[in-house]
Amino acid sequence: MAMPVLRRVAAAVVALALAGLATTQLAIGKKKEKPGGGLDERKRALHALNRLTFGPRPGELERVAQFGVDQWIDEQLRPEKIDDSALNERLASFRTLRMNTREIVENFPNNQVIRQVAEGKEPMPMDPARHAVYQAQVEKYENKLDKKAPVKGGDRRANFSTCRLPNAIARFSNCRQKSNTSSRRGRATASLNLSTA
Repeated sequence: MAMPVLRRVAAAVVALALAGLATTQLAIGKKKEKPGGGLDERKRALHALNRLTFGPRPGELERVAQFGVDQWIDEQLRPEKIDDSALNERLASFRTLRMNTREIVENFPNNQVIRQVAEGKEPMPMDPARHAVYQAQVEKYENKLDKKAPVKGGDRRANFSTCRLPNAIARFSNCRQKSNTSSRRGRATASLNLSTA
């Protein structure tokens, strides 16, 4: 008698398992109906644009909703398919984007190169365009040195470019003193001329 009860329990378990499998297959195969059609796609597009970009630009939401979110994401993951001709036209005027590292350093020298040129350790370039760039940078470098140099009497307008000796270490105290006295005299005479006028 124990055998028929066992068979019945086993048959019931098998029947339940088959019923559960059939229900799962029906649930997977059945798609949900989208109420409102385009509204749901629009929400998906807005969600994707907010999550995957910095938010929708004007007109982009409609374009992505019409194109389809899945196709738009696929396009974003394959940038070689995106037409960049408009961007390339805008970037054509920036010549530095087409330069290699050596050309960038030659055309736009760093502070070390400028310092060497200012001190006479490196020559100025012969090309007129580069020469003008270097000359402007050397003047900027010398002006920066002039402002940093401590001067007695509070006058910071000493002109060291006339006192500088290339390839040599020079003491600028004499130059500073000459510069200070001449500028003080100039200010004194200018103030006298203003007061007498």
